[in-house]
Amino acid sequence: MWAAYDRAESLARRGHHGAAIEAWRDVLTEDPMIANAHAGLASSLFEERRLVGARAEASRALELDAQNTQALVVLSLCDFFENRRKQAIARLDEVLAIDPLNIEALQIKSQYLRDAGNWQGAEETITEALRLWPGNRASQLELARVAHSRGRLDEAEAKARELVAQDPHHVGALVLLGEIRRDRGDVDEAWHLAMSALSIDANNVEALDLLGGVKLSRNLVGGIYWHIARFLRRLGNRWIMWFAWGLWLGYMMVLSTMAHFEASELVQWLFIAAYLAFGLGIYANRLLVERIVRKELTKFRMRSDY
Repeated sequence: MWAAYDRAESLARRGHHGAAIEAWRDVLTEDPMIANAHAGLASSLFEERRLVGARAEASRALELDAQNTQALVVLSLCDFFENRRKQAIARLDEVLAIDPLNIEALQIKSQYLRDAGNWQGAEETITEALRLWPGNRASQLELARVAHSRGRLDEAEAKARELVAQDPHHVGALVLLGEIRRDRGDVDEAWHLAMSALSIDANNVEALDLLGGVKLSRNLVGGIYWHIARFLRRLGNRWIMWFAWGLWLGYMMVLSTMAHFEASELVQWLFIAAYLAFGLGIYANRLLVERIVRKELTKFRMRSDY
């Protein structure tokens, strides 16, 4: 049984989560009372985006061991993906109460806070992770991402270039550096960095998003919507909700004003058309990104050095 356990752990570490799922199930067939095996299975299921199974296995691990931090992390990730952000952070705080030295929990918490636009909290959290393990590259990358989100581009670029110098195959650092160069208007270098990242990991979502963003930023019409979408994404989910509510309120106020001053029907319809164009444009922007990415990857895969 322990040979099967070691095999499952090895497969999971190497990112072969489909095979790891079967290996974990072999372990649990022999002994269904191993909490860590349930937690390991939950992690692999989550990596395959099988959230229902991941949540069930993590919950079972906690029934067997109420302080299983791996299971709590998986539940936190499931909560985050299901848009239960406060619950996700609460679970990570529970992990850190059990194990204050849990670097992974600190890294994930920083990402959650950064996603919510709480950049000060994110910086404090990831700084604590680096205090515990100064050489951890995942923490160094997250600190660079926080600096990027806060608009400190010089600092973020210096950290990203340092990580790439240490490891030229660091996909996350390549993508971040590409995002910074794109933000500074150097779309050629951003394109090459996106392609470098994709030559290492052809399915990396952030690299694909960077590639689409670079192509769209050169497009007169699509580029406008890309900049709007990028602005909203940088606001964080909490501010996006306020922005959408304010936009709707402004829309209703303008319509009421038009009615009060008896604006022509043509003017009212033009305003409605502009509002719909904005909303549909954001949606169409994502479809355009996907089309551009597919086209670019098709060309890229024909290269001899792919």
